[in-house]
Amino acid sequence: MTAEEDGIKGADKLPCGIKLMFSLASNVMMNQHSDLNDTQRILSDTSKCELIVNSDLFYTSSVRWSDIVLPGASLFETEYIPSVWNSDDYVLYANQCTQPLFGSVFEYEWMKLVAKDMGLYEAFTDGCETRQDWSRKIYNEDLLPREPELPDFDTFMERGGHMYSGPCDEPVAFRKQIRDGVPFATPSGKIEIFSKQLFDMHKPDIGGIPKWFDGPEGPTDYAGLNKYPLQLIGYHTKRRCHSIHDQNQWMEELDPPALWIHPKDAAVRGIEDGDMIEVYNDRGTVRIPAFVTDRIVRGAVALSQGGWYTPDKDGVDVRGSINVLTYAYKPSPVAKGNPQHTNLVEVRKYEAAEGQKSAK
Repeated sequence: MTAEEDGIKGADKLPCGIKLMFSLASNVMMNQHSDLNDTQRILSDTSKCELIVNSDLFYTSSVRWSDIVLPGASLFETEYIPSVWNSDDYVLYANQCTQPLFGSVFEYEWMKLVAKDMGLYEAFTDGCETRQDWSRKIYNEDLLPREPELPDFDTFMERGGHMYSGPCDEPVAFRKQIRDGVPFATPSGKIEIFSKQLFDMHKPDIGGIPKWFDGPEGPTDYAGLNKYPLQLIGYHTKRRCHSIHDQNQWMEELDPPALWIHPKDAAVRGIEDGDMIEVYNDRGTVRIPAFVTDRIVRGAVALSQGGWYTPDKDGVDVRGSINVLTYAYKPSPVAKGNPQHTNLVEVRKYEAAEGQKSAK
């Protein structure tokens, strides 16, 4: 089997050349990737990566697996030009509301110190000592030449933003091709239903037209279904964006963590709504309440993505982190994307040991 056919399995056994990882304002490292137990094994191997530095506002799952933790400053403790959607008709300037609290530091400040020790201070700062210096430089050298309607930077900063005078140019799909006759970026210059480029790759899981292909741990994985008969589906919940604010306890009232399961699937396993259950496969186990509902099809169960990975002393996640269970080592065939949406699991009712019951 070639490395390509085998996906990335076994890649962690090869020299990676990575000595140091920085993770800034992100919970991706140890929460948003597949197969977290194996991710933990890889990150714990100091012969591969010797040092992990994390800067964040909150004690996230990724922070827990870092060697050095730095307290980052929030958006209220610095000033910047925030991003807006490309169709919006305004641009903003966010003022600093307060000095950084509790000894926190905006990442640029300690990055400058690292750059200085590396002899790269001038190249890294490019004449900009502060965040405002960078905002001014980007505004004057990049934004203002493209948008001459904008005021000078000091006026823009004092006003807190600028609303464009003309109507917003709503994006229309394929406008250039339809109105101006600009060809599409295809071999024929037209919309193509059949792709000869994909067809000529002669891959068993890539075709020239959109069609169904069997995937790993899917509904036709009959050997896997014998052991783990339920298809696990991930979805976005209304209580958070990805993993942001999973620690916000007020959101528990809106959407508490739970596994969606059909009443008939629950009944054959002796599970009732609200029971504590365990969802498991060969990669790990998640302990979470059951949400018994006919709003999900029989044979499938669902967990929202983004729950902060919180393993107990036995390695069982108790927060509903779906990536304890997700498949990792065969990327999507064309885009080589994350294959998290095809997973087989089983569910059982959880019975606490006597010691745990008495402790409660």
